[in-house]
Amino acid sequence: MNFPIKNTLFIAVLGAILLYSYYYFSNKYPSAIEKLWGNIKGKTRQFYYYSIALCFICYIFIFLYFFSKKDLDENTIYKITLAISGMILASMIWMPLSIQYLNEKTSLIFTMITLTLLLVSIFAFYLIIIIQHQKENTNYMKILKAIALLSASYFFFQVFVLDFIFWNLNFK
Repeated sequence: MNFPIKNTLFIAVLGAILLYSYYYFSNKYPSAIEKLWGNIKGKTRQFYYYSIALCFICYIFIFLYFFSKKDLDENTIYKITLAISGMILASMIWMPLSIQYLNEKTSLIFTMITLTLLLVSIFAFYLIIIIQHQKENTNYMKILKAIALLSASYFFFQVFVLDFIFWNLNFK
């Protein structure tokens, strides 16, 4: 079965809500945006911008792969939807928690931010596992799978290494 439109729309709506939440909080707390970068400045921040743009492209390749598959079973569709929506939902929590931390620097809030970033990373790693377990018969689908796996791996690098580890160390 193809990746269902209802799952696609669900993920798309969650993604739109995430982007809107970033827009909303950026406008509501404009002075906080610079502070959210912590000590990440200059070329390192520029690298983050490029990396985030690359993650967007990776996200497209991941979806292209899943949309191209014709043999997805319901369990796999559920897992894909869970992994992607889990990443998005956890990401929705990051900015409000981080802004709250700027106003009230408690270890509880910082721990919640850290756990949120870890949760995004876990879901991203789960997506890698889902892709890795897919079986492909044609060269075209094998290539798409390899690209999707590389894309998911880079996405994991972004959320685990750059966000969970590096950003976390530079924010506090």
